[in-house]
Amino acid sequence: MFKEVIADWSAREWTMKGERPVVVGFYADWCKPCKRLEPILRDLAHHYQGTVDFYRINVDKNPDIASVFQIRSIPYLLICPINGEPKEVVGLYPMQEYIRVINIAIGR
Repeated sequence: MFKEVIADWSAREWTMKGERPVVVGFYADWCKPCKRLEPILRDLAHHYQGTVDFYRINVDKNPDIASVFQIRSIPYLLICPINGEPKEVVGLYPMQEYIRVINIAIGR
């Protein structure tokens, strides 16, 4: 579903499918930092409501996508602006840091 909704990673050039930037959170059910990130991501989704779309992908249930993005550590956020290459954030940080990075990535 990633290719249809967000972007086709196999294409030569990264082209977003939607009309808004996207943040994709990669996680696993057993990952404690990922569980601590869940409420932060909910707050971020509320903060950016209507301007940035948020998705979550379980790396254990979607190993093909995790492999494509060479995810070796989680939590892992992929921030996809409408134009330009995606940015990544690996690890758990305070909410303000995610806001700072997302704003830079989407040109705010």
